[in-house]
Amino acid sequence: MTVTTVLTEDLGSERIGERKLIVHQVEYDPDTAWNLVENKKPKWFAKLGFLKPAADEILCESLDLVYEPFIITKAHYFLDYYKPVLYTIKIGDDVNEVVIFGHTLQPEMVSTRRFFGRSHQAIMFDAYERVEHTVTSSVALTRMGQPIDPQKLPSGVPEVEPEKTLKQHRDHVRTLQISHEEIMERIYQHTAIRPLDVGEIINEIYEVTEYIIICTPIYEARCRHSKTGEIKIIPLSSVTGSLLSV
Repeated sequence: MTVTTVLTEDLGSERIGERKLIVHQVEYDPDTAWNLVENKKPKWFAKLGFLKPAADEILCESLDLVYEPFIITKAHYFLDYYKPVLYTIKIGDDVNEVVIFGHTLQPEMVSTRRFFGRSHQAIMFDAYERVEHTVTSSVALTRMGQPIDPQKLPSGVPEVEPEKTLKQHRDHVRTLQISHEEIMERIYQHTAIRPLDVGEIINEIYEVTEYIIICTPIYEARCRHSKTGEIKIIPLSSVTGSLLSV
């Protein structure tokens, strides 16, 4: 899935992309979904992964279609900076001083493992190295703000008019329980991490390159074990016809 993001906010070195909405089309009608649930319901109540109850012991009491929102964000962080370093250069034992760029440096006796612990003369001086640090990352969340694996989300055909679709099914659309500010803070903390050795900063850019709300239709089957009374709500993707597990 490729979505082109248009930058709408430019806050100096911070850019936040326009939010996109994708709503998946329903591929499985209720009758087909009901049959899928009836065929698969014993394994959802299996014990130890293989002790399945009889099919007539599991009652499917209801099947409701809901639109479940998920959040996909991607960000890029670039930092151009100087980091302080200490250079140590081994010199001969007969050297009394070293002149570099008009500065006179006095040798010091140092001991390193590289030379089997033997002492030798060296010059040491402070310097700065210019370094570029780049991070690209993504964060996927449920509507409650819990992290998920975006690869497990179904990939479906998008509705041509997503807002109209959600309006038509407004009573079955679940709302986000995490704010825009919280979403932005999560991706920022995940991406814009400065190295510990930062000295002077030359340039710093943080950019949210992708911000997508995906509403995918799900059939929620309420199934009950007639003998134990155990109830399970089974989320069945109406896009793939399989159990939705993210």
